Amino acid sequence: MSKILVIEDEPTLFKLMDRKLKKAGYITVWAKDGEEALELLKKEKPNLVLADVMIPYVNGLEVLKQAKEDPDTCDIPFILLSAKSQDADILAGLELGSEDYITKPFNPDEVLIKVQRILKRTKTG
Repeated sequence: MSKILVIEDEPTLFKLMDRKLKKAGYITVWAKDGEEALELLKKEKPNLVLADVMIPYVNGLEVLKQAKEDPDTCDIPFILLSAKSQDADILAGLELGSEDYITKPFNPDEVLIKVQRILKRTKTG
């Protein structure tokens, strides 16, 4: 069973994704900010990360950057979720190594399908 780290500071959005992911058979771990996310990346070793870009303390782009620079976490796929929908924001996330960039508001079913595809492709799900 694959483990997904959801980095989201809005409890309502986390609960929405948590229900959707658990119903599909995934284990979820929640980080409310970037500092907590960096700790959980090493401790929990998730198979995939869903990360909001605009989170407290350390933003989602910096979490992604640090994860990709660390040999212990560099292979963990990320999907960024953000209200920031400018081309520059999307390109910045993709250039840092995110598998995908989904703008808010999003369709939870679309996110689930993308999670499933990435995990199948990376053979970690």
